Amino acid sequence: MRTFLGVLLAAVCSAQQPAFEVASIKQVMKFQAGTGSEKIVAHPGSLTMRDVRLRAIIMWAYAVKDFQISGPDWLGAPGWGGADVSRFEVLAKAPEDTAIPRMRLMLQQLLAERFRLALHHDYKEVPVMFLAAKASSALKLSADQETEMHPAPSARGLTLLNSTMDDLAQVLSGPLHLPIVNRTGLAGRYDLTFDLPPSPDPNEQFSVFLAALHDLGLELKRGSDKIEFVVVDSAERNPTGN
Repeated sequence: MRTFLGVLLAAVCSAQQPAFEVASIKQVMKFQAGTGSEKIVAHPGSLTMRDVRLRAIIMWAYAVKDFQISGPDWLGAPGWGGADVSRFEVLAKAPEDTAIPRMRLMLQQLLAERFRLALHHDYKEVPVMFLAAKASSALKLSADQETEMHPAPSARGLTLLNSTMDDLAQVLSGPLHLPIVNRTGLAGRYDLTFDLPPSPDPNEQFSVFLAALHDLGLELKRGSDKIEFVVVDSAERNPTGN
């Protein structure tokens, strides 16, 4: 039997969990693979996610990269996923002065409520690539230093607007199938354009990205690091009602 003190402590802990004032999570029913990437826009007090996998929602909530998440097969492998991986739209509101880190905590709570998400953290020493900056750089700071990263159409291959170096490491981790850790020491957001062939041979993809990074004054170095992993123990495939 639970004691009065235990009940009281549980109530206090629940009350301390930050929560959005209004939040909606709906499955996207007509998403077609290849029609576009996941879109996440976060401002203090406002969070919008479109065409996102549950993996991507967890990534943002826990501030981890794609390769740092493991779980059931239906969660999908690291990368953009395919047509068989469910996509969602998330719309959430909080007080206007709510900082982004607190909104991540709110999203963690929302995932636990709507998806019955249960997970634990693990740390492993694994081979990685370090993203490093050279002395000379062609990086250009974005005019907008507040909006989170988003891709933009480009005839030159790949353009990332408002990208931090952590964002870039995350993006590169997908096509290169490698854990990439930001060690550039560069703060701020940048507009980045990569000159890539339309359909690079998978065997040549690594060298293509190396050359593109070199043009920006960046490079990849091999090493090892102790990395945090988020292990999904259980989750529902579809969210509960809004």
